[in-house]
Amino acid sequence: DDLLTFVALNPDRFVGYSTLDPRDPASADLLRRQIDDHGVRGLKLYPMALGFHVDDPACDAVYAVCEASRLPVVIHFGISIAATHDLRYGNPLDLAGPALRFPAVSWIVPHFGAGFFREALMVGAQSRNVHIDSSSSNNWTRYTPDQPSLADLFRRTLDAVGVERLLFGTDSSFF
Repeated sequence: DDLLTFVALNPDRFVGYSTLDPRDPASADLLRRQIDDHGVRGLKLYPMALGFHVDDPACDAVYAVCEASRLPVVIHFGISIAATHDLRYGNPLDLAGPALRFPAVSWIVPHFGAGFFREALMVGAQSRNVHIDSSSSNNWTRYTPDQPSLADLFRRTLDAVGVERLLFGTDSSFF
């Protein structure tokens, strides 16, 4: 809360994003207060860390707040820094349902899907409100059968989502 207060006092220098467990019944009200009181302007979700599917209907109240407030939602899918995170919750195809139910939300899949590249492109090609972010070490490419080059990743992403929905730096502090 102290960090959000700091962001609220410096809105010209910082853009505050929140993170929470969207399944918690109190999270929608918490996010609404963070928006109103602290100027939060986005949401970051980490389903592998918390062990949830982003398509869980229990998340919909939070997504409705995001839609009403026009908050973008960054969702880290795929390989993670922490080996304790459960990859079963890391497939971007889980985003297909929320992207349909909440068409005014800008959903962002960072790191080209971090190992779920094909799936990230599929959901991005299907849903005009899904964006793909390219910032990453891209070390996940060594685990894919075709080991695409960075040029390949950009070419295929541009083919799937176009230049308007290809982003850089939404989930990165050092790439």
